Amino acid sequence: PPVVIPREDRVKPVEERKVPIDEVILPLMLTPQPEPVFKIKEIPALHEDYVYFTLFGTDVKARFNSADKVVVTGTDENTIADAIQAMAANKYDNTLLDCLLLRKALNLSDWAYLQLIDALAEKIYGKDENSAALFTTYLYMLSGYKVRIGATDGNIYMLFACEEQIYNKNMFIVGGTSFYGI
Repeated sequence: PPVVIPREDRVKPVEERKVPIDEVILPLMLTPQPEPVFKIKEIPALHEDYVYFTLFGTDVKARFNSADKVVVTGTDENTIADAIQAMAANKYDNTLLDCLLLRKALNLSDWAYLQLIDALAEKIYGKDENSAALFTTYLYMLSGYKVRIGATDGNIYMLFACEEQIYNKNMFIVGGTSFYGI
């Protein structure tokens, strides 16, 4: 029940009492975000094409030339390798730079940054889940994160490394590192 303070006590100054501190708990040390695999240089262009999408209710945009879109036609190793080689030949530097700037501006965690790239890939590729998964994997890898590619039953999956255990997700251990599927 509420405590009723008498009227005459309401105007009295509040008595300051020191709170005894038994133990000082230091703040957690944050792990710095990975650095990109190589120095990202902005590629000047006469006309910039943007992809507009929403991330956690926030409208964002990233540069992407639709002519540079790489479509994956299969899930065998050679087809995936050819698609990655085509992505490497196309310059996604501006797209990657925009994603990294959004990560910093929005103060995104690693997981939220992955959601950013995934939302961008979904906006670019729509229903083509294999191409979107490979695009997400490629950008996340260039951002400095450990990834692997998995393929089964005609689907491509991104596997990302995580030191913490993620419950209710499939996990694969490769070289002592835990990789989770998305």
